Amino acid sequence: MMASIRYSEAFDKCGVCIAGVCLFHCLAVPLIFILSPTVSSMLPDLEAFHVPLVVSAIIVCVYATLKGWQQHAERLPVYLGGMGIFLLATSLVIGDEHVSGEVTASVGAIIIAITHIFNIRLCRKCGSNCTPESCG
Repeated sequence: MMASIRYSEAFDKCGVCIAGVCLFHCLAVPLIFILSPTVSSMLPDLEAFHVPLVVSAIIVCVYATLKGWQQHAERLPVYLGGMGIFLLATSLVIGDEHVSGEVTASVGAIIIAITHIFNIRLCRKCGSNCTPESCG
């Protein structure tokens, strides 16, 4: 059971990192465009970066959240993760050319990071005997 906890925590930590990269991408790229049009014209197509980043964030969030739910049976991370995933997926539909797409993706990334941090704390609270009976 302990190996399973570490594995889930590793995915949660990876999810926090991916959400951080997504947030940085959503906030820094518009600033680069505003502050330096010359530099922004040299950057490659950002959609080629945005889509794989969002897809990887969604995959890691689904796996880590469901794995955590199996261990501690806490529903809040599942609900938060679902909300974050919905916002990230919506940002793909809206697109990068609109400010609302960047805002939606940023909020989704923050919610997903909070989900992973909450999941990590729940698993650490339970320790090595993390089961729904011992954590609930």
